[in-house]
Amino acid sequence: TRRSTRTKRREQPKFTPARTFSWPPQAGATFYQVTFLRNGRAFYRTRTRAPRVKLPRRVRFTPGGYRWTVRPAIAGVLAAPIVDSTFVVGRD
Repeated sequence: TRRSTRTKRREQPKFTPARTFSWPPQAGATFYQVTFLRNGRAFYRTRTRAPRVKLPRRVRFTPGGYRWTVRPAIAGVLAAPIVDSTFVVGRD
């Protein structure tokens, strides 16, 4: 028998992020600052009063590593993140 000398290409996960992101409400928060980063660079930031955000159609998730954070504003000051999460979008 012959063994293949070809190396298998490492498959990236097939993942399509949701258009709506949510988190548990923070007591005393007047708004939340939500930031999305692609490969370490911020590409979308918004503020919302509700503990969720629906992304506009113009926000596209291309292949790469992503991070999203949510910081509540309490008494007008941004607090430490209550969400700091990562995900990877692979190629189709």
